[in-house]
Amino acid sequence: MAARMANLLEGLDFPTTKKEIIIHIGKHGSNNNNKRTRNILSLVQRKLLTNSNYNSAYEVEIAANLIVKRK
Repeated sequence: MAARMANLLEGLDFPTTKKEIIIHIGKHGSNNNNKRTRNILSLVQRKLLTNSNYNSAYEVEIAANLIVKRK
């Protein structure tokens, strides 16, 4: 699912907000009826913080608990 998230975030300017991420995925998801895209949108809505800025796709994936932060 992390790879799908990275694909959906392609072309998004960082830093960005949860709202901007949701709008971007909605506009640029190849097929918003696709189950994986809907799952990613749901994950973003549930896991990302509204008042936070995200500086990269990596940070978004960590916040969504799709990957573990590198040490």
